[in-house]
Amino acid sequence: MPSVSTATHSTKVTVIGHLMDTGILARVLDDVLEYGGDYRIENLDLGRQHEDESKAVVEISADESDRLDRILMRVQIHGANAVDPGVALTRPAPSDGVFPDDFYSTTNLETLVRLDREWLRVRQPEMDCGLVVTVDSGHTVVRTVPVSDVKSGDAVVCGAHGVRVELPPQAPRGEEDNFGFMSSSVSSEKPQALLVRQIAERMREVKAAGQKVLWVGGPAVVHTGAAPAMVRLVRAGYVDVLFAGNALATHDIESALFGTSLGVDLAKGSGVPHGHEHHIRAINTIRAAGSIAAAVESGILTGGVMHAMVQAEKPQALLVRQIAQRMREVKDEGNKVLWVGGPGIVHTGAAPAFTAIVEAGYVDVLFAGNALATHDIEAALYGTSLGVDLSQGKGVEHGHEHHIRAINTIRRAGSIAAAVDQGVLTSGIMHAMVRQQKTFVLVGSVRDDGPLPDVYTDVIEGQRAMRAELPGVGFAIMVATMLHSIATGNILPASVPLVSVDINPATVTKLADRGSSQAIGIVTDIGLFLEQLARELVPSYPSA
Repeated sequence: MPSVSTATHSTKVTVIGHLMDTGILARVLDDVLEYGGDYRIENLDLGRQHEDESKAVVEISADESDRLDRILMRVQIHGANAVDPGVALTRPAPSDGVFPDDFYSTTNLETLVRLDREWLRVRQPEMDCGLVVTVDSGHTVVRTVPVSDVKSGDAVVCGAHGVRVELPPQAPRGEEDNFGFMSSSVSSEKPQALLVRQIAERMREVKAAGQKVLWVGGPAVVHTGAAPAMVRLVRAGYVDVLFAGNALATHDIESALFGTSLGVDLAKGSGVPHGHEHHIRAINTIRAAGSIAAAVESGILTGGVMHAMVQAEKPQALLVRQIAQRMREVKDEGNKVLWVGGPGIVHTGAAPAFTAIVEAGYVDVLFAGNALATHDIEAALYGTSLGVDLSQGKGVEHGHEHHIRAINTIRRAGSIAAAVDQGVLTSGIMHAMVRQQKTFVLVGSVRDDGPLPDVYTDVIEGQRAMRAELPGVGFAIMVATMLHSIATGNILPASVPLVSVDINPATVTKLADRGSSQAIGIVTDIGLFLEQLARELVPSYPSA
């Protein structure tokens, strides 16, 4: 027989979302019982279609008001809010570092507090804190405060009345975005390459939105030999903030100074004489310098994660701004801006940004191969690059044929310009180059499909065509291509400023090694770089 509750205190809550697919309702009910309460489902409105949200109204009861408040706080982590939330109650903190006994314990969800009749959004939601009401510049604000930071007399929100939370937007099962795997159970059987690709894509989106990527790392980053990979991520701009302990920094510096981690040679995997001393000697070296940054500036620390973090403190945004300013100056002087580009511009989804730069007049000459033009045209005709849908990051049916079909379409038209004139090609980088009457020189290689009719298949003729466009060039920028960058660097005068941008540090260093000593390198994601540059050069981007 069902149990008969003797509870005298009750509140109705609503839960909205994909309640069955995500299991939210079951978790709410389990928590009610676990915390000593009872429940009655008053109404359950299930969505009819797969994408429809469901809504449940649940009456929660308990034998004590304090217990009911605790239950209401608990179920709020699942997005359950009181039907009649009432008005928040505040009490003064009894002393520094102490909340009132019945303080509201926060979640990390977006939270709102009702004071009188007005709902106020809590600043910087954080779990396991209290809510303190203060006045800032004449306005009442509510902020999360850890127990260690609360001051005697602070107005602390108490109980669950007048507080509601908002869940992040949810997608129905099977329709999650590329980061949907993060909400599922941990599994070693999921394809790691796919998960890494999804994480990388989300990080690009975060950076493109102007936000920061926070890393929290341990010494295993060094012990496992992964420090060089981490260094590349730092240099590429994907580590804005690093939280770590003494161990990560110490063993990273030990590795940079001695080539060991915990006294083990990272190249050979074996211990070295006196290796057990290396970590403490590394610490002593930095203490003698005064700080990690001082050790970098004085040339004592020349490699590793911490060295990269210090060196990366000159924000990429500043470098992009300086490049944009230099390009404006070159144009004002009546000189040309030469770009050398690879297909990574398209693969990373940066073609719209580059197109905006072309249309704004900052691309006078473009040197590239068959690949950039082909995949740009593929994207314009099919919305894919290498058969991958650029808007969803997923392969499409017959997508592997798209690049060759794009080539065939242009060959039928006779040339890229003819395809534009005939209305066959209506968007993309190559379309913009034709419409803006700018010069492009496409030089092929032995691996090319097709190629496009505009491509020079004789490399000697291609070199001649490239040389013919160099007079008047006042600035050169090379993006996502090693071979064409080196080829262009070989024929450029040393007096022409040259910037090389690539995710691969070897591209940047090889330019300098082969004689282009004026080359300035930026190791970063191409998509992120072009998005930032487009915003600097084209005020209307991306709304244009």
